[in-house]
Amino acid sequence: MTSGERCFIQLCKKHGFKFRSIIAEDNSRTPDYEVNVGGYIIFVEIKDFEINKEEKVALETLQADRCAVWGSSKVGNRVRNKIEDASDQLKNNMVGASPAILILFDNRPEQISLLSTYEIAVAMYGFQTIDLNSRGMKNQRFGAKAQMSTGTRTYISAIGVLRTNLTLDLFENYYAKNRLDINILTGCSDISMFRLSHSPRDKFSDWEQVLPA
Repeated sequence: MTSGERCFIQLCKKHGFKFRSIIAEDNSRTPDYEVNVGGYIIFVEIKDFEINKEEKVALETLQADRCAVWGSSKVGNRVRNKIEDASDQLKNNMVGASPAILILFDNRPEQISLLSTYEIAVAMYGFQTIDLNSRGMKNQRFGAKAQMSTGTRTYISAIGVLRTNLTLDLFENYYAKNRLDINILTGCSDISMFRLSHSPRDKFSDWEQVLPA
C-alpha cells in the first residue's frame, strides 16, 4: 500500500465513506478503489509523486548551500505522465456510467513539493499558447500536449490532489462523460472542487472554485 492510498483511506474513514479495494483478475487493469457515498459509486485510481533524480540533486544542493535552482523543461509533464499511466485502469469496463477520479498524492519532501493548479490545467488541456496575427490581434488558448479533449479520456471525471493533511482538491474534466455530483460532497470542508471558468476550446482560462460554494 502506498502513502497516497493510506491517506486516501484515512480521508474516507473521516467522512464515513464506504470503500473497497479492487482486486484485479486475469491480469486486467482496474482502478484501485470503489467508493460508495450514500449509494453513489465513484472509482478511484491513486498515483504517488516520488522524488526523481533531478529533485534529489536539488534537495541535496538546498541542504548544502541553502539554495537550489531546478525545474522541468515542460510544465505539467509529471502530471501528464500520471494521467497516461492511469488511463488503462480508469477506462476499465467495470467503471461504466460511474464517475472515475485520478488522485495524485505528492509524496515528495515539502521543500520540493510544488504541484500547482497551473500544472494541472496545462497537463489536462495543453500548454498555454498565444496566437498573433498581422493586425496585432492575439488569441490566448490551450495548445499542444492536451490529455483531455472531446474524444480523449472522457472517462476521467476529475483529477484530484491529495495532501498529507487530508485535504483534497478536485479539478473537473470539462469533457467528462460522467460528471461528479458535487452535492454528495457538500459539508466536506476539506474537499474542494474547481472548474474551468471558460470552455478550453475557447481560450486559456483559470480554475473557479465551486465547492465549497
